Amino acid sequence: MAGIGNREPIRYAVQVLADGPPSVAITDPGRDADLPENQRVTVAVEASDDFGISEMSLVFRVNDGPERAVPLEAETGREVRQAHLWDLTDLDLLPEDRVYYRAEVADNDAVTGPKRASSAEYAFRFPSLYELYDEVSQAQEEHLEALEELARDEDEARQYVEQLRREVLRSEALTWEQKKELEATLEAEEERVSSLDDVAEQVADTVEKLRQQGLSSTELVQKLEEIRQLMAAVTSPELQEALAELESQLEELSPEDIAAALEEFGRKQGAFQERLDRTLALLRQVHAEQRLEAAVRQAADLRDRQSRIGEALRRAGDRPGDLARLEDQEGSLERDTRRLQSELGDLARDLAPLSQPVGEGLEEVAGHMEQNRLSGRMAEMRQALRARQRQAARRTGAGLEEDLGRLAADLDRLQGEFTAGQKAELAAALRRAMADLLHLSHRQEDLARRTAARPPEPAALAAEQYALYKGPDRWWPTWPAWASAP
Repeated sequence: MAGIGNREPIRYAVQVLADGPPSVAITDPGRDADLPENQRVTVAVEASDDFGISEMSLVFRVNDGPERAVPLEAETGREVRQAHLWDLTDLDLLPEDRVYYRAEVADNDAVTGPKRASSAEYAFRFPSLYELYDEVSQAQEEHLEALEELARDEDEARQYVEQLRREVLRSEALTWEQKKELEATLEAEEERVSSLDDVAEQVADTVEKLRQQGLSSTELVQKLEEIRQLMAAVTSPELQEALAELESQLEELSPEDIAAALEEFGRKQGAFQERLDRTLALLRQVHAEQRLEAAVRQAADLRDRQSRIGEALRRAGDRPGDLARLEDQEGSLERDTRRLQSELGDLARDLAPLSQPVGEGLEEVAGHMEQNRLSGRMAEMRQALRARQRQAARRTGAGLEEDLGRLAADLDRLQGEFTAGQKAELAAALRRAMADLLHLSHRQEDLARRTAARPPEPAALAAEQYALYKGPDRWWPTWPAWASAP
């Protein structure tokens, strides 16, 4: 200002930074995944940019088809998050179709023009009905195997406890080795009780999956839920109390007291075994019914898929890609048809003890599938599509659609016969089980109140507790032949 210079002036540097492209990512699901039965999914997108995001969309294609875009309504800003409920039902997907998708965004650079960016690409796969049922059926088979193993182990443990009781009475002593073996038996009993609770939770997960994916009728889902409740109640408090008491007093009791305690514990083991076996029988019955229902739905699905392939063939253009896609779909249909034929043979054997006419009917239907060469004719249709022989493919497809319609109708009829024969019996058994469980709970509460008011002699108390399970109105008093303990 006064002509005086600054020997060391402050220098200010302006650095010009190039505007980079925005960043974008799909955070949910953020991976390849199977489509649910309702074909509705939530896709979450996150994007950011120094200038701010102005546009956001999902870009997708079905298999190798043309790309399309779904605009996403999101607020503009430097950081944008958007969750979009995507309904894919209007895409008319067939099993094993894949929808490849990615997110695209643009910034609001008004100087040099908007810059665009894309996320990683993921895929939704539309699984076949067979795959969905196969996953659930495998889980149910594992539940049955776990319960069967528990029942076998419980029976062996009960026999060992009875054998040990007799040895104690005969020798009037319990050796060190016998004490260790008994301790191991009691620990194994605790593990079985815990394992049964785990299986009940797994059944609950299966029930929820059936309900969410619509893979079973409301009636069957309800039956499975009732069986899960019964499983949760199989381990009575009396068994657990007897187990804890025997473990805590093993070192203090005399041989005579140990023999008496083992006898009482054996009785409660027997009640536990009885309830476990009968719950297992119910679960086998409902699992067989669910497999039959699955077969009916799969047959109807095969018929519908063949019809849709025929309709698409009539509309298909001359491009090789159109026929190639139909060839792939027919190949998927062929695989699922072979699987259903194999399942019908296994199901016929498993249902025969429950309903001989239905078992024979299923075996006959499987035989008709083989005689009519359903899967073989599907292979021939694939070859015709590959050779671009449209007329031959149409003729083969029309015949397959007709035969698959008869297959679906035959299985639907057999399911009706099976349900009519088993519905009333199973429902009555479940009602009796739930009613008797409630009755047992009330009687146990009554016994606890009377015991608190005037404690009875130990022998009288044990006899009255035992009567709760073995009296004339014991738990699950009468059962149909199919639900009898093995």
